[in-house]
Amino acid sequence: MEIEENPGQLDEALKRNITILLFWGGVNVLLWYINIGSGLDRDIEITLLLWIGLYGALVIGELMILLGFLSMLSFRPHVLLFGGLSLFLVGIWNLISKFVLIQALTQDNSYIIFFKEESLFWYVLGVMQIIWGISQIINYSKVRNHKATLQHSQFINWHFLLYSFESDYMQKPFYVPNEKGPMWSWGAFFMPELWFLWHEMWGVSGLICVFEGFIFSTVAFYIGFFYAIFLGALIARVFAAYWGHRIFYFRYGKWLTA
Repeated sequence: MEIEENPGQLDEALKRNITILLFWGGVNVLLWYINIGSGLDRDIEITLLLWIGLYGALVIGELMILLGFLSMLSFRPHVLLFGGLSLFLVGIWNLISKFVLIQALTQDNSYIIFFKEESLFWYVLGVMQIIWGISQIINYSKVRNHKATLQHSQFINWHFLLYSFESDYMQKPFYVPNEKGPMWSWGAFFMPELWFLWHEMWGVSGLICVFEGFIFSTVAFYIGFFYAIFLGALIARVFAAYWGHRIFYFRYGKWLTA
């Protein structure tokens, strides 16, 4: 498929998509903690439908935040599609979440929730988010054959991550791959923290640890300690394995072949 050069249109769409994902993901997580999370009794076993009703908004919000950060690493048009779909999904959820929760409670009366006064705000917000999501998907169809000119350094301080303990790190080179290289690094998958340390990328290793901690801290209380550690480690390792070779190229200007 031919890639068209139209940097302005696609670049602005990608920036807007990142803002939308991070903003609405953060709003979803914050409102979930205020309206539901602060009053949950997590020691009671519940049905799957009730779990979806209680934690659906939190899961969608966290996925949107994750997609927002991943969008800073991939400037391909398809991230607009993911952004539109996630915004559409959160809008649908705001419309049906209370009905799902009520249905779940009729099947499992061991859990009691006191609903706040009904408000049209959530329905209006849901409709607006659905419209925004559809507009994002339509926008994707217009720019899917375009090529972005954005650079990772516009969103991430790669110089600091790659040369963390060097005083002149901002003057160090940042190489952009001009050819395809290996797509997966098994070394980064099995032990990403040590793999990046071995290649003297201290900041990236620290970022992996912070990322694992973020996943663990946000999901541990509703899936359990062990599963949260496993999930955090797995997500971090998949990310490191997929991006390991490219991050190595960012610093050294060549593909790691051994």
